[in-house]
Amino acid sequence: MAEFAADLAKSVKGDVFALHAHLAETGAAFPEDHRGAMAAMLLQSGEPVAREAAVGWLLDPSATVRVSVARSLVEAAPRGLVSPIMLRRMIAVRNWMPETGGGRPTLDQAIQACRRKGVECASWPEAQVRDVLASGVDGSGAVSILVICREGRRHALGTVLLKHGIGVRDAWAQHGMGRAEVEEILLQAGGGVDQYAVDREFLGRAIAHFLAVGLGTGTLPPFGLVDLLETVGLHSVQPELLPTETLLTMLEQGIELEARRPAALDELLKEGGDLADEYPFLDSWFEDGDQVQSLLGGKRLSRARGEAVVLEQLLEPQRRRWTDLLAWTAFLLSRSDEDERWTEFCAAARALAEGREVGDIPVMRYVAGQTVAAQKHRQRWR
Repeated sequence: MAEFAADLAKSVKGDVFALHAHLAETGAAFPEDHRGAMAAMLLQSGEPVAREAAVGWLLDPSATVRVSVARSLVEAAPRGLVSPIMLRRMIAVRNWMPETGGGRPTLDQAIQACRRKGVECASWPEAQVRDVLASGVDGSGAVSILVICREGRRHALGTVLLKHGIGVRDAWAQHGMGRAEVEEILLQAGGGVDQYAVDREFLGRAIAHFLAVGLGTGTLPPFGLVDLLETVGLHSVQPELLPTETLLTMLEQGIELEARRPAALDELLKEGGDLADEYPFLDSWFEDGDQVQSLLGGKRLSRARGEAVVLEQLLEPQRRRWTDLLAWTAFLLSRSDEDERWTEFCAAARALAEGREVGDIPVMRYVAGQTVAAQKHRQRWR
């Protein structure tokens, strides 16, 4: 086992998160008891990198595996096998785990065992954040955020993928990169999606919110999120839901009082009719799936009738989801250092939240049109 762990650590050049990602991908098809045993074996090895990687299985999708790994940490702590960095990461992920039935109580025992052993929690690393770039929220509710940091003479690139209704879908960081490498990745990333420079506060609030969403949906974040947070210097981000009504109220505090009047709201809604001309990510804003096929597939509906059906039978039932997407788009754009039209997205979100007819909101009529066009395109290629 010692040789195996040493070879693994060497193959990933001492990268704890790369080692965990490799083994987690390989072991995903293994039974639960095998995955728990794998983490336990790593903890017993003499290779520090392998022991640190074992902490990653605290975020395994299986509650059985999480409890098993937490128990192994309880046993490892008195033997001095838990390092200060491991303790910091155990504390960081504690609240990302379900409160009951998912290993958190057992992890608390492991943390207490570390403290009884006299293990001092390692401090969080400092970071020099250069840029934070967020994609526009796409029609599926996904938003990706890229972060570029300086690490001495080199750079690090981190990314996190967030998804409405699901949680934190992916996160990782790549270290030791040259400037040219970073610029090439940014060029490739910017070629297919819109990107907006935002502040680090938006990054922290967004991750906190989607961690809370994940707790509600049972979706735990990947261990790579710890790497990302350490890379960008965000200390122990905890789940904190940002309700859409709270978000809208917060955004509206940045709008002049006169502009909040009903007449001003109507004007902003009207002005939002051309948002798609300025924001290409809105091309992905349409409904998809079996329900669309059931309503529109094989039927000879005029475009106007098709859009009316979509508005009434698809978008109206999805009012809450589209309110969320509009509100978070407004939030993202409001944090940009450019002069973005976030107030029009905010106005559309407010109109939906207040129960306005979806057909009276220009951006929602655009979504209906996109849905009809996408369905016709699929039918032509069948």
